[in-house]
Amino acid sequence: MNDIKRINHIGLRVNNFEVARDFYAQLGFRYVIGPIGPEPVAIVEHSSGININFILNGNQTENLNVLMDTE
Repeated sequence: MNDIKRINHIGLRVNNFEVARDFYAQLGFRYVIGPIGPEPVAIVEHSSGININFILNGNQTENLNVLMDTE
């Protein structure tokens, strides 16, 4: 089995982009782009190379995402 060497990105569903961005800025992440796309998504990046994709539909109550909203 191959050892995992690094993580490219993580997706986090959030209710409030500004709150999430400001929190992760305190941990060394810098804003890259967004919100963009149909979901929409915003991206922050750490100097270690890790990206966090904020999925900005945390307060959405309809149109379930089958990959994230069902058991």
